[in-house]
Parts: sequence; structure tokens; C-alpha cells
Amino acid sequence: MPALTRDGFSGQAAAALQAPVAAQEDDSTARSTLRAGCAPPPGRGTLRSVTLDGEPAVLVGRPARDGRRVVEAWSCDASRVLARTRVATPPS
Repeated sequence: MPALTRDGFSGQAAAALQAPVAAQEDDSTARSTLRAGCAPPPGRGTLRSVTLDGEPAVLVGRPARDGRRVVEAWSCDASRVLARTRVATPPS
């Protein structure tokens, strides 16, 4: 599970979304977040279980628009966004 920090979130978020997913995780569904004890946040996107400053969180990569995507770290109970950034989408 990737370990992210608020201070480095902008750089770490894109790398965490692009990192290979472990065999037991499936980032196209909410299964990995539920397995980690976290609720899936609202909306569409790629989900990844992470820690943010040592606490469980859900990383969400929203669908790309105009060559960029919003990446958010949500609280484990899906009640609030803890960090947010916009990152360039990698070339295909």
C-alpha cells in the first residue's frame, strides 16, 4: 500500500496511481478499499488504498479531461477530501 504525505502529495499521487497493482488489489473496483476497511468515495475514478501521513485513506484518480486529471485522497470513512492535486495524464 503506497505511503503518501500531505507535503509531497502532488508528486506522490501520480506515481501511486501509475504503480503496478498487487495481485490481491483491483483498482477498477472498490474491493481493495473495502478490504482495507475504507468506504469508497462518491463519484467515478480509479481507486487505490493508500496511507496519508500514516492514516488509511483512499486515493482517487478522476477521469482525465484536457490532458489532466484530478487526484484526491479521501478519508477512510469517505466523509472528506484530505488532499487534492491535478496531474498530467501520461501519454498513451
